[in-house]
Amino acid sequence: MTQKHPLVYGMRPLWPGQLARVEMHQTRTGGDLSHIRPGRTHLNAFLIGDENWRERLEEDLRRASELNFRHAYSARRWTRKRKKEANEIRRNGPQDPWKRDRAEGPLREGVLTANKKHFEGDMPGFQSVEKENAFRRSALRFLQDQFGKSCVAAWEDRDEEAYHIHFVIAPWVVSESKQAGKQRRLEPSSIPVIKSYEAGHDIAAEYFAGAGLVRGEKRAQARRDAFAADGESELPTDNKTCHDWRAEEAVRLHEKRKKAAEAWIQARKKEKAAREAQKRAEALAEKNRQEEQRREKKHAARIAAVIKREAEVEKKEAVLTQHEEKVSWREQLAKFVEKAQDEFARLLFSGLDAVKAAAEKVGLKDHPLVRGGVDAVEKLRVAYRERNQDRQR
Repeated sequence: MTQKHPLVYGMRPLWPGQLARVEMHQTRTGGDLSHIRPGRTHLNAFLIGDENWRERLEEDLRRASELNFRHAYSARRWTRKRKKEANEIRRNGPQDPWKRDRAEGPLREGVLTANKKHFEGDMPGFQSVEKENAFRRSALRFLQDQFGKSCVAAWEDRDEEAYHIHFVIAPWVVSESKQAGKQRRLEPSSIPVIKSYEAGHDIAAEYFAGAGLVRGEKRAQARRDAFAADGESELPTDNKTCHDWRAEEAVRLHEKRKKAAEAWIQARKKEKAAREAQKRAEALAEKNRQEEQRREKKHAARIAAVIKREAEVEKKEAVLTQHEEKVSWREQLAKFVEKAQDEFARLLFSGLDAVKAAAEKVGLKDHPLVRGGVDAVEKLRVAYRERNQDRQR
């Protein structure tokens, strides 16, 4: 089931001097245009009256002042025969065509609309032409039946967030008396829907029922019921104009954007501090890495030096080993030579004794050859014994 939204029916007093502001909003030539979508302004159109409504109304006010002045002077001077009072009227000149003691403007500016979701079609975010047409028809019936010719202008705005209709009311009343003659004045209370704002909502709701809207919450009745029951009641709602609401909303959004900007600045500062901290950490890590690389290089250099020294030591050891092997081989050779010499000496010396014994047997002991050979061998024996003695020492 489609949700029924409440009708928004607002009306506020208006002085003739404020008509220029109303027209400026209608023509989009000034004021707060932040909520306006310029691409849709050409869709705005008059439902009652035309773009010259302000000039005609101001001229009507001027003519009413002038005619009221003439009729009042004529009635006092010629009908009532009160020359003094007539002269007083002439000295005062034309007066505003409304009661002097009014605390609020004699004109009325009104608006008819509903929640923007009411005007949406089957696709959210897109307006429904059928709903806008139904609302327009209901609004025209309401304005024509309740205000008649008092509604000097009405136009639809389709370039804002929600479709709505503005209208301006000039509630003219004509009276005639012997004291003042024929007088044409603005009297808002002469129109029922203006005289009773609460009744006006009830009447307006009946016209817009066919457009799918209902009456808004009856707060005034709720306050009366609560007062009658000696209960707590809400204070009357202080209705704000769209202009005032947008101004307050602009201030609120400005403060919100200001806080968001401050938060963004703080976030940027924190992000900058984090980047700087990260850079410092990366620089420290790079420094540590380079230091570690230097230490590793030094350690590798020391290991290489140790390996080199060990290789050199091994090389030296290999050379020493080879040298020792050579020395050992020479010693073995020397020992072998010594053994061979000893064996040769033993054989030689033992053979000498045999030669001496054989020579003595044959009588050649004193032969020069034998003696020379024996003496030579004896010298070798003496030298061999001395060498052995030296070697043993």
